[in-house]
Amino acid sequence: MSIKKRLTIFFMTALLLLGMTVSTAAVEFFYDGAYHEYKGNIFKLEVNGKLLNPPMPPIVFNDYSVVPARAVFQDGLGATVEWDADSRQVTVKMGTKRLLMTIDKTLVNVTGQWYTMPIAPKIINDYTMIPARFVAEHLGMDVEFDSKTDTVIIKEKPKTPVATPTPKPSAKPSASPGTTIQGDVMVNKVTYQLKDETEGLLTIATDTRNPDYSAFVLENPTRLVVDVEGGMFVNKPSPITMDTGNVTQIRFGQQETAARTVIDLTENLGYEAKVQGKNILVSIAIDPDAKPRISDIFKEVTYGYEGGRDYIRFDVEMGTPKKQGSVITVPIKGLLPEETAETNVIGFFGRKMTYTPGSDDENGIITIELKSSEAEMYVQGNEIRLKSVHKALPRSVMLDAGHGGQDAGAVAYNEDGTIKAKEKDFNLDVALRAQKLLEAEGVEVHMIRTEDVYVDFLRVGSIANDAGTSLFVSIHTNSATMETPNGIETFGYLEAGSVSNGMTGERLSQILLDNLIEQTGAYSRGVKEGKSLAVINSTKMPATLIEIGFISNAEECEKMMTEEYRQKLAQAVCDGVLQAFEEMDI
Repeated sequence: MSIKKRLTIFFMTALLLLGMTVSTAAVEFFYDGAYHEYKGNIFKLEVNGKLLNPPMPPIVFNDYSVVPARAVFQDGLGATVEWDADSRQVTVKMGTKRLLMTIDKTLVNVTGQWYTMPIAPKIINDYTMIPARFVAEHLGMDVEFDSKTDTVIIKEKPKTPVATPTPKPSAKPSASPGTTIQGDVMVNKVTYQLKDETEGLLTIATDTRNPDYSAFVLENPTRLVVDVEGGMFVNKPSPITMDTGNVTQIRFGQQETAARTVIDLTENLGYEAKVQGKNILVSIAIDPDAKPRISDIFKEVTYGYEGGRDYIRFDVEMGTPKKQGSVITVPIKGLLPEETAETNVIGFFGRKMTYTPGSDDENGIITIELKSSEAEMYVQGNEIRLKSVHKALPRSVMLDAGHGGQDAGAVAYNEDGTIKAKEKDFNLDVALRAQKLLEAEGVEVHMIRTEDVYVDFLRVGSIANDAGTSLFVSIHTNSATMETPNGIETFGYLEAGSVSNGMTGERLSQILLDNLIEQTGAYSRGVKEGKSLAVINSTKMPATLIEIGFISNAEECEKMMTEEYRQKLAQAVCDGVLQAFEEMDI
């Protein structure tokens, strides 16, 4: 028996002996090749009125409930669950309904229609864990959560169906990189006000009468979550930090199938949610005598970015900031934690923030580590703002046609087993066409290869760095073990990477993706994290890798085999690079 399974059995046995939901502060779960500490709760599971004891319990993973696929849907509900180890795909069948999911991928095929799940399936402790609500509802089940007993409840719908929110098929990409919004409920405004000393009122204003929503409390840390199902923020509000008893902060996030509002609490004293016309009203119980506790300093010192600028907002007393090279130090005062803490940040310039306590609990230091020293700092009120130190850069780009020579990349075959198409040929043809278009616009274009030769991908980044171009674009063609996956996606270094004149790898990836989708009408698979890709993490300039389509998809392969379609792809690369130059003011 594996260590992972013994660990699961041990904690499930403890759960049964205690007869209650237990905190799992000391539990470690194995996934993504390593053990990870789990600080949430282990939940009970009830299916059609029967309390189950699955070998791997329901847990909260990235704010969503996940359950073991086979134990719940096959053993508990009578569905058929199939696992394909080669493709890392799990299929759940019930009646005429069929869900095909891929581990670590949010894209799912539901009886022939593609959707995007709020969270991808994950292998945890050797068990396939899948999103409970999404899968159950698409199989015609109701999902509830009993907060009194901490029980996930899955049951058949009543004979008179109750309308439940159902994510819509993936459509156009949202404004946020890598996210496909599933609905059309616009969230226009979110406000919070004190009704009296013991009650606060959160109002979420939408453009739809009787909008679907869900409200629930999560622990460690305590927070009340309100999801507008199928919702999209018109303009995502900035976080609201406050000092009103047990309510410390309200923040907002655009999920794939919902517009999410999170109310951070020092303790949950109760709430009530209801719909009134186009508004969702949430009354929150407040203890006016509760003293705010800072368990996380980064609720008080927040990092954000917009409009080509980064900002660090201080909701504690801020001393005089000092910048030396790529490091900023800021003395702070207030009610501060006694432990050192750090967090990675996402912005045009920031890399990491670290908090170091002082000699008492009212003094400390915030250290902001930047990606480079080219950011200029200025202070505005209780914020530090960062902007680019403009550099005179050439309009130059390195184009990398992936694979080549003995490395064919992905290959498509005819029915008789002969080769139909090779990735290396698509990549090179599109790169050469883009080179011609860009040079006609006066752009200095460097090429990793201009013919069918092999270049070690581990050397590509250094070749680009030696050339010193302002941008880097790597062109590839996608492939999958099944024929159904399709569309275009891009990869950038989303959490770090190089910054030039305010341009980041994330922004460059989004620009290229937008232009590729506009030119071709292909399905957008979004901007993905590419920090593990050698050609992305080794370049000293903003870099992106584009996957122009799936050679394994017969329809997309046929398109890429035509000169007309490859010209569209090349034109999109050209237009995207030119747009990036405009934003960089070069």
